[in-house]
Amino acid sequence: MKRTMTALLLLAPLWTAHGFAAFLDGNRLLEYCTARGGYGEGACDGYVAGMVDSRLSQQDKGITPAGFCLPETVNLGQVVWLVTDYLRTHPEELHFTADSTVHVVLQEAFPCAAPTTD
Repeated sequence: MKRTMTALLLLAPLWTAHGFAAFLDGNRLLEYCTARGGYGEGACDGYVAGMVDSRLSQQDKGITPAGFCLPETVNLGQVVWLVTDYLRTHPEELHFTADSTVHVVLQEAFPCAAPTTD
């Protein structure tokens, strides 16, 4: 019982009144994406690739609606460049979660074609 209480007291600062806080915001993602080589560059590439793959998987499984349609010819470097450019040109949004920023970039850059009506 004493161990459980100690563990809860140690973990308590991790909870906020707002619920779950994001692990990564736009400030940190921009920091990673503008780093040259090393950990930062790898963290940026890995984060963006993970977010794209996660969103595509959710869309394929019907969990979320198609928010973007990524062309087969687009590579990770291009998406990272788009995300980095967006973060640089929208400093007022750096406090938002990195996930939401990547999703906005994908929606703006790669919208799905609207269905045609006959």
